Amino acid sequence: MTQRRSLSYLLAGLLGIVLAVLLFTPLRFAALSWVGIPVSIRSVQQMPFVFSVPVRVSGVVGDRAPLVDALLYELQDNTGSIWVLSPDSTVQSGERRIVQGRLMFESIVIDGDEQGAVYLLASE
Repeated sequence: MTQRRSLSYLLAGLLGIVLAVLLFTPLRFAALSWVGIPVSIRSVQQMPFVFSVPVRVSGVVGDRAPLVDALLYELQDNTGSIWVLSPDSTVQSGERRIVQGRLMFESIVIDGDEQGAVYLLASE
C-alpha cells in the first residue's frame, strides 16, 4: 500500500511540474498551438524572447506590404497587433484569419539603440 501511495504522489508531482511548465513558460504557446487554440497577440509579444516557438494567433488583417514571393501584413486582435510574413499573397485587408507560425525577431539598430521587432513567420 505504501509503494502505491508513493507512486501516486510521484505521478501527481510530475503532473504538477508539467502543468507549471506549460502554464508559465513559452512552451505553453507551443502546446496551445498544437491543440489548435489561438493566443492573444499581446501575450505573444510579452513572452520572454524565446524565438522559433510555434504559436497560433487570430485577428483581422490590417495594412499589407507585398514582397517578392511573400506578403507582409499586420494582424490585429483586441489586445494588439503583430506583423506576419506569409507566402500567401492572397491575404486581403479586413479579412479575419487564424495564423500559425514561428515567432521571430528582426534586429534593427539605429544610432546604437535596438529598434527591432517581433514578427510571425507564417507556416501557411
